[in-house]
Amino acid sequence: MEKEETSDDFLKVLKEIPDIDVNIGSSYFSGLENAYCREVKFFYKKLVSECNRMSTYVEGGDYQELLIAVHSMKSSLATLGIIALSGVAAKLEVALKNGDTDYCEKHFQAFCERLLSLHERLSIVFPDEEALSGKKPEVNEG
Repeated sequence: MEKEETSDDFLKVLKEIPDIDVNIGSSYFSGLENAYCREVKFFYKKLVSECNRMSTYVEGGDYQELLIAVHSMKSSLATLGIIALSGVAAKLEVALKNGDTDYCEKHFQAFCERLLSLHERLSIVFPDEEALSGKKPEVNEG
């Protein structure tokens, strides 16, 4: 019973975060709220390192690896109900598939900043994890 209360509390707080549609996200987990909660926590814990990794790809001009990382991020965002950011990732993915690196270099920083803003908002949900999640990445402005 305690786990259900924790899940309910978690979802209540999570619903207050703009950009996250808990109903869509939890539907991908067949309504299993504890599974959804675990996945959101896993996403939160890896988000800063994923931004760092993608930033490194942009800085190094490794657009094939960036394509893979952006595709993965797009899928994770959609699965968790973070639809608007998933759409931004989808636009980056299409541009990368079409070889439009100028688009990616122009829009990647804003995408990464939105991801980091999401991470900051999620820190309210996971205050004990904040110290473990790492520093904000330096994002390539070019």
